[in-house]
Amino acid sequence: MKEIEVVAAVIRREGRIFATQRGYGEWKDWWEFPGGKMEADETPEEALRREIREELSAEIGVDRLLCTVEWDYTAFHLTMHCYLCTLLGDSLHLNEHEAARWLSPTELDSVRWLPADVQVIEQLKNKGGMYIAFAPLQGYTDAVYRRAHHECVGGVDEYYTPFVRIEHGEVRRKELRDTDPERNAGVPTVPQVIAKDGDEFARLCDALQGQGWRRIDLNMGCPFPMQVKAGRGSGLLQHPEHVEEIVREMERRPEVVFSVKMRSGQEREDEGLTVMPLINEMPLVHVTLHPRLGRQQYKGVADREAFQRFMEVCRHPMVYNGDIGLTPHPPLLGREGEPTPLKGVMIGRGLLARPWMLSDKEPQEVITSMHDRIYRHAVENLCGDSQILARLHAFWEYLDIPHKQQKAIMKATTLPHYREAVAAVIRGL
Repeated sequence: MKEIEVVAAVIRREGRIFATQRGYGEWKDWWEFPGGKMEADETPEEALRREIREELSAEIGVDRLLCTVEWDYTAFHLTMHCYLCTLLGDSLHLNEHEAARWLSPTELDSVRWLPADVQVIEQLKNKGGMYIAFAPLQGYTDAVYRRAHHECVGGVDEYYTPFVRIEHGEVRRKELRDTDPERNAGVPTVPQVIAKDGDEFARLCDALQGQGWRRIDLNMGCPFPMQVKAGRGSGLLQHPEHVEEIVREMERRPEVVFSVKMRSGQEREDEGLTVMPLINEMPLVHVTLHPRLGRQQYKGVADREAFQRFMEVCRHPMVYNGDIGLTPHPPLLGREGEPTPLKGVMIGRGLLARPWMLSDKEPQEVITSMHDRIYRHAVENLCGDSQILARLHAFWEYLDIPHKQQKAIMKATTLPHYREAVAAVIRGL
């Protein structure tokens, strides 16, 4: 049987899915996701962007692979790689299809889908198409931890690296080692940068693009005083002129897919709202907002009403971050069946505390398997009990285990004592 391999775009906007109606051939009038065949030497993402330009005269951001469908039609076997995508801009023009619709979750079954595309609809119903990201935390979520979580648990669409920065006039080499593509091969990784102006941003992008990255996140939310004082992180929100420099620098790099992670302001919410017109000019796949002020750091409660206010003025898809703990479900949804402009959630401390939360696996299985990988890497690559234990203690610092057991692990000063303490914790889970 003839085999055909294609890519398809599941384009989302404000909680709705874009569907197109075929205007030709055996399956005329049936509905499908736009896309087509890959050309020689094209990646699936490149093929998808080209196909959407040809079919819809539109630009898209390719977010992640949703599923791969294998389907036998009468004359051929179809392999269809389906990607969740974001529309960049507002215009769409039907160059090949006879009709199109934006379908809400309750309208997905209102059209007659091609048989292969029905399998995609089932995936959307089961997973909801919700984007889930793992937030970075310096000293904890390095490449070793990210790989351990990805291989032992999964459920995360993108892992964000701790930010790469300029220090003493140079791009920090330690952080570039963490973003080395070889260390992150097979793990869906997004390198993050923190910059105070367009010049720093350009130098950081040059370094990451030099490593081969074409996906970069800008940190406009780090609340730590040293970075804020330098005008980076949430401190950047107080300098619209520097944000504008970064906008122009992004525009000079159309080959890169950018996103932004931000706070609602440093001292006041109006700081974040003031720069939103500039953020709206940025070519972004989404904006992640942690609705606290930078000066709060992690104190108090994330202001979900502030998140709603930002959604009203942000033209990009938005991702919620802040105080997501016991459940990965988004904190901002309309009534059941109603569309929401929320693209997804980014979880940080919640996942560090309960790395199993996105799976059906038991805590004992996840902690054991992740710890085995991190322990092995530390013993093989670090020197002496002191260095090794410093790395291993970080794994346990946020974990949701009884305080007495955690304290025993953190007090261990030799590897034999550490192993004894860990074994006791594992037995008690």
